[in-house]
Amino acid sequence: MKSVRGTNKIKVLVGLSLTKKGHLLYIKMEVVPDIKRKTLIHFAKKGIQPDSTICSDTYHSYRALVEADFKHMY
Repeated sequence: MKSVRGTNKIKVLVGLSLTKKGHLLYIKMEVVPDIKRKTLIHFAKKGIQPDSTICSDTYHSYRALVEADFKHMY
């Protein structure tokens, strides 16, 4: 059953770190209430080093990461 606004699916943010050869180094996952800008920035600040580059799809909320001084590429 779909809710009136958005979806009733569980939202999970996943962050992973790769070696220079592209091998998985570590992974962090967190169930979040939403995928709004504030939530993404909080997740990033808790678990991503400031000099890291964040790669994602083009979902509009990810633009907040650049505004929060993270390097971001699509």
